Amino acid sequence: MSEHFAGDVGTEVIVNTFVDISTATVTELLVTKPTGATVTWTASIYNTTFLKYIIQANDWTESEIGEWVVQAYVETPSWKGYGEEAKFTLSKPRFQHTP
Repeated sequence: MSEHFAGDVGTEVIVNTFVDISTATVTELLVTKPTGATVTWTASIYNTTFLKYIIQANDWTESEIGEWVVQAYVETPSWKGYGEEAKFTLSKPRFQHTP
């Protein structure tokens, strides 16, 4: 499990599918937030076996502090299915940046 911080933008969430997904037509990360709410992030293929999503503004907010669960979902011309779950912790930053 890894730790990330509310308000971060540009963090790469990378999930290994352990199989070649280079022909995939659907590449998603299915996400469960600490509140139980779910969201689907459209991911890109990275190094043939990984899915990558880059965190955008408002993806991670302080109202969603806690454990997140991410699961890959992929469809190729000959197969579709899910990957193993990965977990990470979203924390509140200890300090606040003031420009």
